[in-house]
Amino acid sequence: MAHVLFNITGVVLALLLLEPFTSLILKTSDEVPRQVANLHTLFNLFNTGVVLLFLKGFTRIVCLLVPGPEDAAQIGPKYLDKRMLKSPAAAISGAKRELLRMAGMAQEMLGDSIKVFLTNDTKRVKHIEQMEDLIDDLEKEINIYLSELSQSSLTQQETRIISGFMSAANDLERIGDHAKNIMQLGELKAEDRLPFSDTALQEVNSIYQETDRMMAKVIRALEDEDKKLAREVMAEDDNIDLMEKTLRQRHIERINNKSCVPHAGVIYLDLLSNLERIADHATNIAQVVLEDF
Repeated sequence: MAHVLFNITGVVLALLLLEPFTSLILKTSDEVPRQVANLHTLFNLFNTGVVLLFLKGFTRIVCLLVPGPEDAAQIGPKYLDKRMLKSPAAAISGAKRELLRMAGMAQEMLGDSIKVFLTNDTKRVKHIEQMEDLIDDLEKEINIYLSELSQSSLTQQETRIISGFMSAANDLERIGDHAKNIMQLGELKAEDRLPFSDTALQEVNSIYQETDRMMAKVIRALEDEDKKLAREVMAEDDNIDLMEKTLRQRHIERINNKSCVPHAGVIYLDLLSNLERIADHATNIAQVVLEDF
């Protein structure tokens, strides 16, 4: 498309400047074959200069005509280099980077899933499903890589770290599963046009914000091997548990008062359970930071 647009732009400009352009070509040579060759060269030089001058606009037009998968995540692992298996410290470092990448995807996936639920934006569904598949694949790849690494001669601490990383990968995969569950609940809410009060949606957003903060904090704790931060995450899990119970009780009261559609109530309670389970898995990862570093 870029090449076609490049040529169309040149032809249009050449037609607009036909008379001076033709006069210039005739002055370059007395021989017709040479004039044709010079025409082709000058046309491309002129066209290239114009495109370079307006490169940002040209690029924007091409992207609008042929949109690319800008939000597509890279498929497969980026940091699991099999050549590093001979050097346990380097291999563990690569596995940690891959784990952090996976954690970032899980957090992004959760955020997108909540947006589907809160805004009925089902256009995000395909991307969320792709992210979930990628997270599943990364969990397998990380565990295979670490299993191979465990066959090497390792220190006791390296063995603990490998075991902790495998556990963390499993927890992140489960977070992805719960995020997908939330997305599917959002789909049901949108497809069935289930009414949710502003209060209920605010409650969903409030417990999500707390869960997301836990996710962000446990990712930093893992990255920096920060045990103090890991302890904070574990303490906050109790707050999420209490928040989930409180919101659950409030919603049951709304159902009993018939101020809530029963089907919508079931979806709401299911969403709370998924967020509470995500917080539990974040706590498990925090435990890995505390015990294995």
